[in-house]
Amino acid sequence: HESVGEHREAMALRREVADATQDSADAARRYHELGVRYRDELHDPACAAEHFERALAAQPTRADSAESLEDLLQASENWRGLEHHYRARLSQVTDDAPALKLKLWQRLAGLYDKVIGDPAAAATAYEVLQHLRPDDTSVIARLAALRAADPGTRERALELYRRLLGYAAEPT
Repeated sequence: HESVGEHREAMALRREVADATQDSADAARRYHELGVRYRDELHDPACAAEHFERALAAQPTRADSAESLEDLLQASENWRGLEHHYRARLSQVTDDAPALKLKLWQRLAGLYDKVIGDPAAAATAYEVLQHLRPDDTSVIARLAALRAADPGTRERALELYRRLLGYAAEPT
């Protein structure tokens, strides 16, 4: 049975191998595996997060690393880290992945709105969502409420409320 110190030495060697790996997909796989081991075997969420981030740097589309990092950030209530994670992923998402882009904007809007409590940032995120899903009445309603709470954006709120009324008046 390996001691924790021996285990950490083995992890350091695995990290050196991952660092030296030329193939980005293979490097991402190795970093992800290190992240899982740090999380599950050594119970070191900070090192786990670092390795999931390295996996994503090597292969930005690696969903398992993204979800693992998101879970760690949520569990530790590292909301600014989670915000950074969402923004970093959004900067890497291409237009050929609209569902992922939508999901990330929804999560970012919810984070600003319900967790961080930043109505201006939430409204900005909901504006993007409203552009991505122009007929989503729940997005329009939340954006209207946020805009109505800000005296400088009440005209925008009225415009949004008028749109909602238009949806309500449409025959079904």
